[in-house]
Amino acid sequence: MPAAAAGGAGKAHWQPIRPRNAATTSVPASLLRGAASLLGGLGKVLPGLAAKAELARIGHYYATESMLVFDAANGRYDATATSETGSDTLYDFYRRVIEGRDRVERGAHAVF
Repeated sequence: MPAAAAGGAGKAHWQPIRPRNAATTSVPASLLRGAASLLGGLGKVLPGLAAKAELARIGHYYATESMLVFDAANGRYDATATSETGSDTLYDFYRRVIEGRDRVERGAHAVF
């Protein structure tokens, strides 16, 4: 499966499984950084919020850092050089969730 590039290049890839009435919006990555700061500060008084701050920091990392191997010789990220494990794809998982054949189990990792 090709990697989705920044700027919405992956949108067409998700169209076959995305519900037609699903509303989406983009938010700046700095929103996660701000939420992490706010929750981190409040976490000093309410310890439960400190864990939520860490989730916001992790979310910011994955929203801003490439998960692909950088090919310095060509000056670009290379999906084919990036290692893979397993056979289940995010695309397949979301399809199963939308079809009601799978569930998102967040447990202790739920933000709200």
